[in-house]
Amino acid sequence: MRNALSSENLTLKVDDFGPIIEAEIDLRPLTVFAGPSNTGKSWLAILIYALHRHFEGLCDTGTGFFIEKLTKGYLSEKEISSIIDWANYEILSKKKISAKRAEQRIDLPDFIMRNIHKYIDESHENIIHQICRALGVDNRKDLLRNATRCDQASISIIKTFRDRGSLHQCSILRGDEFTKETIEFPDTSSIDINALKSTLGIDRMIVNRDPDDFDVLWKCSELLSTIASQYIFPWFEPLNESAYYFPADRAGVMHTHRTIVSAIVGNAASAGLRPTTVSTTQLSGVMADFLQSLINIDSNLHRNKASCIRHTMENHSIEIEKNIVGGKIGIQRSALIDYPEFTYQPKGWKTPISLNNASSMVSEIAPIVLFLRNKVMQGNTLIIEEPEAHLHPKMQVEFTQQLAALVQSGVRVILTTHSDWVLQTLANIVRASGLDDEERSHISTAKVALNPDQVGVWLFKSKKSPKGSVVDEMVLDRESGLYELDYDVVSESLYLDNALISNGIHRSSV
Repeated sequence: MRNALSSENLTLKVDDFGPIIEAEIDLRPLTVFAGPSNTGKSWLAILIYALHRHFEGLCDTGTGFFIEKLTKGYLSEKEISSIIDWANYEILSKKKISAKRAEQRIDLPDFIMRNIHKYIDESHENIIHQICRALGVDNRKDLLRNATRCDQASISIIKTFRDRGSLHQCSILRGDEFTKETIEFPDTSSIDINALKSTLGIDRMIVNRDPDDFDVLWKCSELLSTIASQYIFPWFEPLNESAYYFPADRAGVMHTHRTIVSAIVGNAASAGLRPTTVSTTQLSGVMADFLQSLINIDSNLHRNKASCIRHTMENHSIEIEKNIVGGKIGIQRSALIDYPEFTYQPKGWKTPISLNNASSMVSEIAPIVLFLRNKVMQGNTLIIEEPEAHLHPKMQVEFTQQLAALVQSGVRVILTTHSDWVLQTLANIVRASGLDDEERSHISTAKVALNPDQVGVWLFKSKKSPKGSVVDEMVLDRESGLYELDYDVVSESLYLDNALISNGIHRSSV
């Protein structure tokens, strides 16, 4: 049985995508994909990353959408005059109401709504480009489930609002053609007046109506771009925020990143990195983005942008260094080429060593520490493949708790995992939400607690007919207090084999 949808969750539904026959998941603040290998966990995680790239760009460029229409003359004099009339009499003539009172909303003109809808429609093709890029797929047909009579795949995004209807966007891939099958927008087309005034800083009537006047164009474009951003953004949350993908075998990448970058990154599709003269295999988009982020990990540009809240995530990076890494992860930049070299300074040591000489556990966690310190902000999403890799079970438990603490600070997390330790810790974290702070303080794995509606665990299961995998939500078992997987089958099989071996040894010794 599915948990009740939180207002902040968005539902993603796919059919015949990659190895997946069907899946329907809610993107909750902490979302976990579990199950056997080769069932599509990474495919779905990468799809989510690609959707983040698309909708983040959609919302960013949406603010400049109307500016382009105005400057290129795509809006008529009649439309510009209508904008001015609407702004003057619906926004500027309204008196500001007390903050203690309910918000005052006004309807948006139909032609503005038509333009917003048209803008979203026209950006549709970029979704498939981002998906192919992220997966490193050249032929769109390779996204279809490779099975008999499977000739199309579908991707649906659904978000329901309590008082504004729902957003439903369904896209179909047939062969190499990607078409929009369905798109339904939320019903209500209104916006809060005071929020609009505050954002724009407009407090005087617009008198001049000359469509060629720069001041008129600027005021109209600012007004329309603000409306577009405020209206579009909530539809696609959390996909409109930045996402960072941490691929499997991060330790190997951290140990060889310089060689990889110099040999391969130049050929990565849309990676935005300086090309090299080496002809090599193309990187997937997630790997190219990961390497590019490593190269620019401590750039001043991002640090200045995030300085207002960077310390919040930096505190989490410090906790991970203290409780898991047992030392400090650092960056040293070459004076000649400004290329980062990553270091590790164990606790109590006076000088750091190269990360190449650190354990695989340290190298596996290092990029997550660095991203938290330099890039990740509230609202962002971390997608981490196999967080348990190279970690002792005790550290798997600790790392899961650290990730739950990140969720409490407003960072969304998506995990793919094979670890029973991760799932058992997560079960304790969810069940601990039923205790008060005093009761939890005495339980080592319950110091962090998340409500059940903040966590979603999804089990990927293989099917032989039709060939592929299906995805079902895993609900905490009330009796055991655990997420029930098939790991007990493996344990029982090992135990039985051990018993047979023991019996055989006993018989041979008699």
